[in-house]
Amino acid sequence: MRGRVLFDVSGKYQQFFDEHGVKAILVRPDYYVFGAVKTLSALSGLVANLSTRLSLFNLPSGEKPMTKVIAA
Repeated sequence: MRGRVLFDVSGKYQQFFDEHGVKAILVRPDYYVFGAVKTLSALSGLVANLSTRLSLFNLPSGEKPMTKVIAA
């Protein structure tokens, strides 16, 4: 969303950035970190990685799609 500003009120994200020397992180909806990058130019690769993992047609070699429905 353009123009949206997020605040790190607890300082935990800043601490993570500082400890790991990263410039950007991609956080899943369950608040787990999907991945992090040390340069902003690497961010598009991280997003592409996520996109591949979300696709049933471009799974990494050897991985199979989940076929069992876990929630309806």
